[in-house]
Amino acid sequence: MWPSLPNLTFLPLFRPTSCGGEQRLSFAFRSVLAVPFRRRCSCVVVVADDYAVARFTSLRKQRYERMNMVFSAEQVSGGSRWPLVRISVGGTCEVVSLSGRFLPLSVHWIGQSVVCPGSDCELCELLPIRGLFFLPVMCMGRTSILELAAQSSAHLEMHCKLLHGGLQPGLVIRLSRTGRKVPIHSEVIDRRPGVALVPSTVLASRVAALFHLPPIGVDQTIEAYELRLMSMVRNRNKIIAARMRAGKKGVELQVD
Repeated sequence: MWPSLPNLTFLPLFRPTSCGGEQRLSFAFRSVLAVPFRRRCSCVVVVADDYAVARFTSLRKQRYERMNMVFSAEQVSGGSRWPLVRISVGGTCEVVSLSGRFLPLSVHWIGQSVVCPGSDCELCELLPIRGLFFLPVMCMGRTSILELAAQSSAHLEMHCKLLHGGLQPGLVIRLSRTGRKVPIHSEVIDRRPGVALVPSTVLASRVAALFHLPPIGVDQTIEAYELRLMSMVRNRNKIIAARMRAGKKGVELQVD
């Protein structure tokens, strides 16, 4: 009698042998894994003995767990990202503020923005630092993240402080940009009551997702989360700086 496992078909196509049974099982097992998922249901699995059945079951379980972990990670990463709102030249946009303050972040530009941890950052020796400020907003019916440079965010905060008692949730803000190197013009045009405040921990996780960083833990404080991210970013920037130095040395050798 051949053993049975759920969702698998066993046929005695090969007889167990003392010399080739284990090799044939390994070959059959790899062949099954190489077939796409939609076609794998119609595959035939060859089993040699009880040890082979136990080994196949264990490997199949490990593969299933790895696939499940990958799927879960992709699901969390996709759900953690909010749309990023940037104002292009000549563009106009209206957003509703969902927080009372910006989340500041220092970055370096290497063709894309990478986070600067501040202390012990090797990219600071090679590249200038730029400040970005993020604010959770409601834009076109979707919860999003508004990205502003230092001067543009300062203008918005000053406008809200002088005329509306500071930046608050529920303020309807009209943003416009007239030139490439001109700060974004911002103006509060209305106020909506009953707008829910986005917690700082949620905002930090959503902004971190923009830079391919993990979200905050369930029982993790914002301070511990910041230290965790800065350690990861510091190691990442160390690798980027090493590659940049290697590239510059190559250019200098060619020039000389």
